[in-house]
Amino acid sequence: MSAAGVLALWLSAAVATAPRTATHEPVAAEAKALAGFELHTDELVREGEDIAALSRMLDKRLHETLTQRAVSLDDAAAPKLRLQLRWLDYDRSDYAGAYELQAVGSDAWTTAAKFECFACSNTALAKRASEVLPEALRAAARPAEAPATTSTPSATTTGTPATTSSDGGGSTRRPLGGMGKGGIAMLAIGVVGIGVGAGLLARSERADGGNAEAQSRSDSTPAGIGVLAAGGALAVVGIALLATDRVRAKRRTVAVAPAATSSFFGLALAGRF
Repeated sequence: MSAAGVLALWLSAAVATAPRTATHEPVAAEAKALAGFELHTDELVREGEDIAALSRMLDKRLHETLTQRAVSLDDAAAPKLRLQLRWLDYDRSDYAGAYELQAVGSDAWTTAAKFECFACSNTALAKRASEVLPEALRAAARPAEAPATTSTPSATTTGTPATTSSDGGGSTRRPLGGMGKGGIAMLAIGVVGIGVGAGLLARSERADGGNAEAQSRSDSTPAGIGVLAAGGALAVVGIALLATDRVRAKRRTVAVAPAATSSFFGLALAGRF
């Protein structure tokens, strides 16, 4: 190992084992009273989609969280809280959620907390919404003079809810799959083959047929043609594989998670295809 490598390892160990000064940041208080809590899933409604089961699961999970945090829901002098859910991408089960507050005597709703959930099952969405709820309660405990960014009151959706197209610029770029990586490898090999084949052909063309050495050079023409053709074919196949991988990445999302029981350990796959 080089001296630089030894020094880098030493510095990493020193940083990992160095004592850290404990910091105590004040935890913001959470609201313990609300005038009410509402869950809005209207924007999730799609033809053939059963939103009722998801709504029941979310409502039960969030009310359990509120109960665990000793939050009462019948205080007329406290603000109201609601959760608005919408699709980021229906095909990939990507959600966006926003907790909003309505101050006493006001018709406006202000954003208290936001979150996103990608390739999200119903259970995962309920868990994510429950995790962000305390942030909304802390916002509800702050004075009304310093609200978060405002949003206009949303009306009940009667048309097709807005969704983000998988081809849009706002979607997250998916990493290369095995097919895409293989395509890049074949493309690289093909480019090298094209270069070698072209070099053999150029060597052949420079040969002068007057001596034996020149004659041996001219014999590289068939090899150059073969290598050039093979390199071109590999490059075309590599481009095709890479393009196919990118198209598939836009159309499907697979979530991989470890799964374990008393007699089994493996990976669980979930997603939309």
